[in-house]
Amino acid sequence: MKIPPFLMEEWLSGFRFDVECNLAESGMRDLTLRELLALCGRSDAGLLENLLLEDMPTNGSPYLRQAIAQCYRRVQPDDILVTTGTGEALFVFFNVMLEPGDEVVVSFPAFQALYEIPKAIGAKIVLYEHRLAEGWRFDAKRFCSLIGDRTKLVVVNTPHNPTGAECPVEAMEAIVAKARDVGAKVLFDEHYRFLPHDDRDEIFSGADLADDVFATGSITKCFGAMGLRVGWLIGEKAVLARCRDYRDYLTHTLSPISEALTALALTHRRQILAANKAILLANKARLQPWMDERKPIFEYVPPDAGVVCYPRYHLPLPSRELAERLIREASVFCLPAHSFHMEGHLRIGLGSPPDRFAVALEKMASVVDRM
Repeated sequence: MKIPPFLMEEWLSGFRFDVECNLAESGMRDLTLRELLALCGRSDAGLLENLLLEDMPTNGSPYLRQAIAQCYRRVQPDDILVTTGTGEALFVFFNVMLEPGDEVVVSFPAFQALYEIPKAIGAKIVLYEHRLAEGWRFDAKRFCSLIGDRTKLVVVNTPHNPTGAECPVEAMEAIVAKARDVGAKVLFDEHYRFLPHDDRDEIFSGADLADDVFATGSITKCFGAMGLRVGWLIGEKAVLARCRDYRDYLTHTLSPISEALTALALTHRRQILAANKAILLANKARLQPWMDERKPIFEYVPPDAGVVCYPRYHLPLPSRELAERLIREASVFCLPAHSFHMEGHLRIGLGSPPDRFAVALEKMASVVDRM
């Protein structure tokens, strides 16, 4: 299998540590271990001091799978395969489910792995394109029109990265019903379901629709725990067994430290997510008037959920050049649309501490307002 370079990661690894203000990240600001334990009501690291550094089950420890299952309405621990991030879950799932020539319908723009891995396997990619003119929303009728007799798999990223659009439950149901009609499966990629921007605790998961629906999840982006590298895949037990066997050739198992801390974080997710949502909504509120003041330059649709937004800019230069100029002249890093095989947009992360986010906007204005 030959896979092209991961454009997004090339940019992130190249600049994330060298700028004063990093708005290119797709997750909340990372917590320290002390902060995580405090939010979970633990005042010391005794949990880790007594932890046995043993090998873990390939499908994840029972206590972690139980903690994950509690985040869903109808999912049971045996319906879950724990993975090293959702990146591994996607890689394993696509390799188990797809054969050369299969047709895959995918949300676009998207995390590159959602279409490049199926393409590398030999699948034909059909893109459901989110449209700025439609407020980035999910159009169930248009999405379903792309699902046909040749479709093997449908991949729905919701809440959507990079736009922050949420797929309504009715659209989820329609997509699953159309896929069933043609004998296809549906995977909901759900990184951001823990951070809706309204008063819900979390967003309805596609995994709660039916036993034959697949979903991925993670704590990395919403919880500010990127370094734990824990994700999961939910779905049919027979498919999960094949994915577990495939995983034996990859990372095999997770660290017991990552599993223990993730189970703790999920058990106390309300406290952690409330703190993160306060940061997120403060930054979103600050960004709105900034964008309003620059409407001739930016075209902005506020996100429904998640940690990122995807404004269009009206300037006569490619996204790579705009991103490089912001880095060079303002020490602010935004992810260029080039990373999504597009142009004319920047992805802006809303997960920074509010004081740092305010500084970043001031610095961006000092460059953009002169253009």
